[in-house]
Amino acid sequence: IEVASHNLAAALRETGRPERAASLQHHSMQEGLECTGEMDPADLSARAMDAIAQEDYVLARDLLERSLQMEESRQSQSGIAADCANLGVLASLQGDSSRAIRFLGRAWHAHLRAGDGRGAGMDMMNLVEIFSSVNRWRLSARCCRRAIACFEKARASRSLASAKSRLAEIERVV
Repeated sequence: IEVASHNLAAALRETGRPERAASLQHHSMQEGLECTGEMDPADLSARAMDAIAQEDYVLARDLLERSLQMEESRQSQSGIAADCANLGVLASLQGDSSRAIRFLGRAWHAHLRAGDGRGAGMDMMNLVEIFSSVNRWRLSARCCRRAIACFEKARASRSLASAKSRLAEIERVV
């Protein structure tokens, strides 16, 4: 039941039903606590996404930091990458560019260690937006080129097309 609730909550988030997703995610977390006595990092991260959707950034940060600690103790590069990427995006939403850059850089390295080229490319694209927002166009272009290389290697054609389009925009500004 825990896994099914978690997966359904993720699907509901993707289809724009965050209230229902949050309810199911809460149910999933309760099931996990009853079965194992602890929360799973995936549940913590998913609940953090619900908190972000509700603009409860303090709760989201707390949940993501707890999940990150658990992923680090398990030495799960993919878990570390996901949590660092989410913490970077959260910091960006809160206007803390330097914290966002640190977490997204850390996520990029973890995604590369995990062999997740698409995830690494997404980290770079998030950095593109942060650097663009502070008019650091050359750094933005460099991150975009790195994202393109990651997407090419991962054969992520839709993401690749988007990154190439964004690079063309940035090069016009430069």
